[in-house]
Amino acid sequence: MRKLAALIAVLMLAFVGAAAARDNGTPGIALLSAKATGHTIIVTVRIHDWKMLPSRVGKKPNSATGGHWHVFIDGKYNNFSANATTGKALKVKSGWHTVMAELANNDHSELSPPRKSKTMRVHVG
Repeated sequence: MRKLAALIAVLMLAFVGAAAARDNGTPGIALLSAKATGHTIIVTVRIHDWKMLPSRVGKKPNSATGGHWHVFIDGKYNNFSANATTGKALKVKSGWHTVMAELANNDHSELSPPRKSKTMRVHVG
């Protein structure tokens, strides 16, 4: 019973810490899923403290509060999205690939410091 109570306490602290990190005004992106459909990978993300500015993609000046995000396949830029939840990686070859998402300024530059998701592996048939 003590071990269970200790585990619950640790999990609650981790959850509260993660929520606090999301609420401190620092932009962030989490990769929720990456699923292959043909030679396209559909990517789902959760973004916090960063607004999507689709009409500003590729333009200056950069906004301090928003932009868009990039999809990386095997460490290389593949595509961008100005949708707050979904994006696509296009023309992906068959095989196993590593997917990552990163917040980007209007002009496609990365934030300083960079805001990157963890990676996820996906198989393209």
